Amino acid sequence: MTNLPRNYEYIQTFFTSNSRGTRMGKRVAKNIAECAQYLKPPILCVGCGDGFEVECLAKGLNVPPLEEHVYGVEVTRERVKIAQENKLPVVLGAAENIPEIVGDRKFNIYCAHTLEHCFDIKKVIDNFKKIALDTIVIIVPIELKGRTRNRAHFSPVANLGSISNMFGMDYEITISYNWCIELQGRLIIKKDPMNWPRKIQDRSSELLIK
Repeated sequence: MTNLPRNYEYIQTFFTSNSRGTRMGKRVAKNIAECAQYLKPPILCVGCGDGFEVECLAKGLNVPPLEEHVYGVEVTRERVKIAQENKLPVVLGAAENIPEIVGDRKFNIYCAHTLEHCFDIKKVIDNFKKIALDTIVIIVPIELKGRTRNRAHFSPVANLGSISNMFGMDYEITISYNWCIELQGRLIIKKDPMNWPRKIQDRSSELLIK
């Protein structure tokens, strides 16, 4: 079993709730399923909780939630246990350790409301670039300043501008915003075969309130 970085031991008592079947859960499920249109299997779902996101992505893709289609990584042991009891392909691990979890396999990547909790975002982004097939979807909350919810770590550099800059010049990036429980920013990041010039399409004006 993958060892977790020591920074993440504190988080084991947080984020244990299950949103399945709730009004919030249905709204989140719809949002995740919509994101599936940008991705093709195999998908690595980073920070997938108890497997709920794996299920939603699989449903959006109209495929069964099997490892060859959608594979999940989660940092909290209790959530991984729940996912595995439900026969979902979820393993324990931190985003900083992804290469040792997946080996030489390549994936398209979905990472929602996870990056802002990571302690080394630059390393996580480098990992994403290393294992990405073609497309990376990253979703982060817009307002992080002063957050202490659940006493969880929130990184001040988990914002759309900083994340975009970490990908460098070889990626095509589309930025948009929408509402799902809270205002969130979404980056659709694609490897740019032309490499130059870098394309950043900011669709901020297309604010969707659902």
